[in-house]
Amino acid sequence: IALTASSAAPGAPAENVIDGDPATLWEPASNGPAWMAMSFPNDRIIAGVDVAGVDRPEQSWHVEISRDATNWIRAGEWRRDGDRSSCLIGKAAVRHVRLVREAGSSGLGEVGVLDWANVAAGSALEIVRGLAGIEGSPTKIHVGRDGSFVPEPHDGQVGLAVYDQEAGVLYTPETMVTDWSLEDGRFPFNMIAWRAGGLEAGTTIFAEDYKGCELTYARMVLSNSTDRARRVTMLVTVRPSSINAERAKALRTVTRRDSDQLVMNGSGVIRVQWPDGRDSSATDVLTALGLRVLAKGDALDLRSPNDRVAAGRDLDLGPGQAVACTVWVPSSPV
Repeated sequence: IALTASSAAPGAPAENVIDGDPATLWEPASNGPAWMAMSFPNDRIIAGVDVAGVDRPEQSWHVEISRDATNWIRAGEWRRDGDRSSCLIGKAAVRHVRLVREAGSSGLGEVGVLDWANVAAGSALEIVRGLAGIEGSPTKIHVGRDGSFVPEPHDGQVGLAVYDQEAGVLYTPETMVTDWSLEDGRFPFNMIAWRAGGLEAGTTIFAEDYKGCELTYARMVLSNSTDRARRVTMLVTVRPSSINAERAKALRTVTRRDSDQLVMNGSGVIRVQWPDGRDSSATDVLTALGLRVLAKGDALDLRSPNDRVAAGRDLDLGPGQAVACTVWVPSSPV
């Protein structure tokens, strides 16, 4: 890792943030705006940064990422855990990470880059936050903190994600700060929300009996909260179940039958109602982020429990515009 900084006070160099001691600080030479950047020799798939040794950096610092050290994108939401603060950004391939002090006089203690795979592995322990189902039915749908769900009796875990084409960030809620709630009633409603990079998303998941067929519904509403147009990709993802090892082994193939249908193992149908747009063109970038995108007629084999495939729709969101994507999965093979 190469370190650079806007300035450093005597005896408080930037190298202090990676010396293993949170009590030794990098301190800028003067008060007010300042920055410290970390650069890597190759692209690194990260989920954010972790900061220790400074009281509440979220009050005066933000995180920026870049591929070229020239064009910087502000990213991430802060989360406090004990004496550490983490800024979680989703999933991004970056060469450079910069912590920017907006005002004040605080320095930084220990700064660590959060590798995405490690954060995702930890969040898998929180996959089951809620259940959806129909009263009296033995079929249950396990819902995670990240808004993904496992619709019995199928072998896949279905989720909704967003790729920000400008920032180069995949907003996959399993490694983001999310608000999760359960509204219990005749049908339990699981609600998951996140905000990042000027985008806001809310997903609702529930089950319903439709003409004798049990359906799992997931609906994401994505809105652009900025005053400029945004180009994004909405994604429906499928992966092996993270809560049932036997079902995880059983998921072998996902096929995109047409623009609005994905099929698990030839029989488990995921139907998608997309907003207006076009099939994703960001396939190479998403593949580099570990997400293989299906074109119409494609069938992809899942190679490992961590493999992920998706169908995507590119969208141009105007200022303040909101769009919705709805997914439904019958409990019986079709």
